[in-house]
Amino acid sequence: MCCSPSTISFHYVEAGESLVFWDVLKHSRESPSMSESELKDLMMKTWPRDREGLGGYAHGLPSPLSLDWIGLIQVVKKISDGVGSAMC
Repeated sequence: MCCSPSTISFHYVEAGESLVFWDVLKHSRESPSMSESELKDLMMKTWPRDREGLGGYAHGLPSPLSLDWIGLIQVVKKISDGVGSAMC
């Protein structure tokens, strides 16, 4: 049994993506005043770009002007609220 009532599992996420995603979530949690623009910039700067870093199932991040960023940033913010909570 997990200690979180809202556990999220990411299937088919390679190591490079996992490490950056975890770092982005922690950074978002540690800096709650971080703007959505700053969070987007951090993700764009650190997210893997080549096939080795992304893995076989990845699609990469949306283009900088894509409206997909709105939902993506909202999800990252919601998930980061649970990062770093008490250990089980």
